[in-house]
Amino acid sequence: MASVMVAPSVSVASRVSLAALPMANTANPGKPSGHSPDPHRFRALYPDRWHTFLHSHFRDHIHVAFAFGVSERTGRDWWEGKTGSQGWAVAYAAEIIPETINELTGAA
Repeated sequence: MASVMVAPSVSVASRVSLAALPMANTANPGKPSGHSPDPHRFRALYPDRWHTFLHSHFRDHIHVAFAFGVSERTGRDWWEGKTGSQGWAVAYAAEIIPETINELTGAA
């Protein structure tokens, strides 16, 4: 009988070393050094960025629904900025529209 390894119950947050995270820019506290993103701020901004991205590259919510293979309702919610997408849709968008990641992260 083969033995099975079971991962210990440790949260992801406790596995991340703070030393691995970028340091803030102390010379200019308002501007991060390299990348020092705030996940809460990004999460709050994301639906609007997704909405803006969609309006830049698609005709309407029907076009979005067709392009991503989602329901008309999901296409409409994304189009109106009510919700953002899941990771698979961002990865797919990056495959079909090269500037996706820059636009969604605000680097564009």
